Amino acid sequence: RLGYAEADESLDADGWDITWADELSVDQGEMTFMNGPDSANLHWRPVSTHADFLADRQADTDSLPPVAIDGTSAEVFHYRDTETYTALWVRGTHSLEFRTDGISEEAFREVAGEVTTVGVDRWLGALPESIVRPADRGELVSEMLAGLPIPDSFDVAALEGVQVSD
Repeated sequence: RLGYAEADESLDADGWDITWADELSVDQGEMTFMNGPDSANLHWRPVSTHADFLADRQADTDSLPPVAIDGTSAEVFHYRDTETYTALWVRGTHSLEFRTDGISEEAFREVAGEVTTVGVDRWLGALPESIVRPADRGELVSEMLAGLPIPDSFDVAALEGVQVSD
C-alpha cells in the first residue's frame, strides 16, 4: 500500500508501467515508472518535509509555471542544463514529488497530468511480480530463511513488516 489512508497516487498513462516500488514506512516511499527508455519517479513523504524539499528544489533549479496533477496545482522546476523536471505538491498529509529525466518540458507536463489517485487494490494489482506485497511478505520471508541457521538474536518478525518493497 502506498501509504495514504485516503488514496494512492499512480501514473495512469498508456505505455507507462510500474517497474519498482519501495515503501520505507506508511508515510514515505517511492516508485519508478518506465515507458521504453523513459523513466519517471514518484516520491511521497510526510507533509512536514514539504517546505524543506521545496526550498532545496528552488535553490538548484529554475522555477517554471505550475502543472495540474490530479486536480492540484504542483510547483514545477527544471534542473539547469538537463532534461530533468520535477513537480512538488501537497495532498492531505503527504508531500509528493514527480520527476522525469530525459524528456522535454512538454512531455513532462503531459505525463505529470496523467498522475492520478487510484485505490489500494488497483495500485497493488499494477505492481510487477518483483514487488513484495504486504500480504505475501511473511510467507516469502519464511521461504527465504528456510534451512538457514538463524541466530537467537535475529528478529525474524522485523522482516514481516506491512510495507511494499522490491
